[in-house]
Amino acid sequence: MKSGSRPKTSPACANSTRSNRALKSPALSDSTGSPIAFFQTLGTPLDDWAAFILTRPPSATIDDFLDKPINRGGLDQGRDAPTAVLIAAIGLELIAIPQGAARTAH
Repeated sequence: MKSGSRPKTSPACANSTRSNRALKSPALSDSTGSPIAFFQTLGTPLDDWAAFILTRPPSATIDDFLDKPINRGGLDQGRDAPTAVLIAAIGLELIAIPQGAARTAH
C-alpha cells in the first residue's frame, strides 16, 4: 500500500460506519423538524425488529380468531384453509409485484 493511501473498505463497512454516526446523533429531528427522519437513520436491524414486534400480536390474534370454535367467538376454520389462503396470497403478490434488479445504484 502506498503511503498516504487509505485501505479499501467493503460497502458493508461503509454502511455500518454511516449508521453508527447516525446513532450517535444527539438531535431527534432533521432540519425540517421531523422526528421520523431520526428513526429512519437507525438502520435495517431496528426496522426488522420493529416490524416483527408490531406485526406478531395482530397475526396471533387473527390466527386465534380463525381457529377458535364458533361457540367461543371464532370461525372454526382450523389451520388448513387459512394457511392455503395465505400461501395463495403470497404467490399472487410475487407474481403481481415486479421483481428485478434496481434500475439505478443506491
